[in-house]
Amino acid sequence: MFGKLMKHTPLVVILIFLTGLFVLTYFQIVNRMDGHFIYAIDDAYIHMAVGQNLVDHGVWGTQATGFSAATSSLLYPIMIAIVYAVIGSGHDWVALVLNVVASYGVVVTFYRILQQEGASDRVTFIFLVLFVMASPIIAVAFMGMEHIFQIWFFILFIYHVSKVAAAERGTVTLRDYGWLFFLAILQTGIRYEGIFTLVCVAVVFLLRLRILPALGTLLIGSLPLVLFGVYSVSEGSLPIPNSVYLKGSVGTYNTFADYLNAIRPDVVLASTYQSSVLWLMVIVVVLGAVLAVFRWRNAHAVNGETVSWQSRLQQFWTPENVLVLLFIGNTILHNQFTHTSFLRYEAYLMGGFFLICGILLTKILKVAPLSARRRVSIAVGLMLVALCLMPTYVNPALRSASALLTPDWVQDIYWQQYQFMRFMDQELPPGTVVAINDIGTTSYYTDIPYLDLYGLANVEIARAGGMYTIPAEDAWNLFEERHAEYAIVYDDWVQRLIPPGWVPVAQWSMPNYTINYGETIAFYAADSQRAETMLAGLHDYESQLPEAITVRYLAE
Repeated sequence: MFGKLMKHTPLVVILIFLTGLFVLTYFQIVNRMDGHFIYAIDDAYIHMAVGQNLVDHGVWGTQATGFSAATSSLLYPIMIAIVYAVIGSGHDWVALVLNVVASYGVVVTFYRILQQEGASDRVTFIFLVLFVMASPIIAVAFMGMEHIFQIWFFILFIYHVSKVAAAERGTVTLRDYGWLFFLAILQTGIRYEGIFTLVCVAVVFLLRLRILPALGTLLIGSLPLVLFGVYSVSEGSLPIPNSVYLKGSVGTYNTFADYLNAIRPDVVLASTYQSSVLWLMVIVVVLGAVLAVFRWRNAHAVNGETVSWQSRLQQFWTPENVLVLLFIGNTILHNQFTHTSFLRYEAYLMGGFFLICGILLTKILKVAPLSARRRVSIAVGLMLVALCLMPTYVNPALRSASALLTPDWVQDIYWQQYQFMRFMDQELPPGTVVAINDIGTTSYYTDIPYLDLYGLANVEIARAGGMYTIPAEDAWNLFEERHAEYAIVYDDWVQRLIPPGWVPVAQWSMPNYTINYGETIAFYAADSQRAETMLAGLHDYESQLPEAITVRYLAE
């Protein structure tokens, strides 16, 4: 047994290291949050609320009272719901356990792929460390969302496609195609960005003159999106989730021509040149080109004659080149059609980047002359060091440091979203409608009816483009239609949406916020009578607030 483990030393060491980070981070969080475990982002509770409502009420929504398309993942809430159906709903730890399982799964997959490609233990270990730290697995896992699964499904898919697309047509089996289509469904099922990968895969198959795999990947892989879109429209909502509409760039395109304009070569080049993901693409292309040069030189040395362009074209369709093409295409589409940058959004690209770099370096070291191998290794190291010096979201050093910041992010959620959720649940009259702009903890822990001013759970606000673009008068009408009596919001976000005549009651401020959108949340009431009720509740709840929270009363 011990001997078998020693054969997989890089994997064993990384899994022990990863486990240690999980345990350490978990206890740091619990100790700092007064014994509570809290996720590092409020959106995690949205997924858990949807899963909980699926099991308990048969409703896809953040509230048991009706449908809402508030999540960018279709599969992840279903995963949570399946666990809740077995053990019962209301267990906060389910999302964390799912992320821990996915973390181990993706690390083992990463390791096995590098081993299959012939990577040495040294190369394998280095890229495993980079993958775990800079994806970054720990920080993303404690966000409690679907992004670890997205990384896992993404690297499985592009690796499988690289083998199928590079293989001769007659050698591809039905099982290969079945696995291809199954993984295609997982891409879009786990997150809507998966459509970028499907498009890139279809283009690769078309370039290989394989029409059926191209169409099959697009059509079968798009099924989750189409089916949910039909269901969502039948419920009176948008054909895509509100979160995709609001956080992506979909809402900025009104016609098909707008989408075509977004992928014009000059537009793509200008956008990519200004983006931090450019450097990921440059490194991958450089490594791919170096590998191609060494292979062509070796072929020339063996044949003793110049290699024809026809032969070079045939040699182009290698699994490594397919991986490069898929990564470049996917990164460009991600850059063009997503306007939000954050650790979790680029995590799947970072995971794919380190896997592809590990594979390319492994292949280069196998075909390069002995005299060149050391120089190649140093050059790759220097490129990664240079990437670590850039002030971007794809900086591996900055992303690795996020593991240290995770307890601080959790503290933000505990000090704001968790506290105002408890305040509403304990101090406001039952059944009172509250306008809020962060709905996660409120959706999961309570059955308080609310008006979501951000728009994730409110299709009227989503259709208007979100809280920044909806006319204030339309928002005031929503307050009246929903019979909202109180509001707890970021003033910087939505103060203009608070109806005239509403009474400012109080503010809670926290020091040194890191992940939240502001240090202060504001409390409003519809009139002076309700202001007195809210004020009394705030005074009563103040003793339960963390000591660092500063309270300012405005209605006294």
